[in-house]
Amino acid sequence: MRRCLGLVAVAAILVGCGESKVPVSGAITLSGEPLGDVRVIFQGSEGKFGFANVDSSGSFQVTSEKPGDGIPAGSYQIGVTPISPTSEQPSGQEDYSAPPPAKFSEKYFNPDTSGLSVQVEPGMGPITLDLTQ
Repeated sequence: MRRCLGLVAVAAILVGCGESKVPVSGAITLSGEPLGDVRVIFQGSEGKFGFANVDSSGSFQVTSEKPGDGIPAGSYQIGVTPISPTSEQPSGQEDYSAPPPAKFSEKYFNPDTSGLSVQVEPGMGPITLDLTQ
């Protein structure tokens, strides 16, 4: 009986891992100007999660497990945080520094307080996130 329950638990986990993902890309701006070098966090229900490191032009592609793989369909709240600069090949703690001061309100740091959200659906186009100071 225990073995049977164990197999059922493993099967349930594997089914959850196989959920199809939707590619999500977009751009982020601050008062209409591209905002780069930040991280965008997508927080969904039931443990769904994704993130994107935004390049200097403000463009991003969302990752959940491997680069650019997307996230499962559903509703997501979004947070935005500054990225700490690192050296090209960090070898120790001294190669990491604190993130620079944010150019935008700290309310965006937390997906629960940012006021940013998106409904992820198959076939959707790029999204635009516009932050204000």
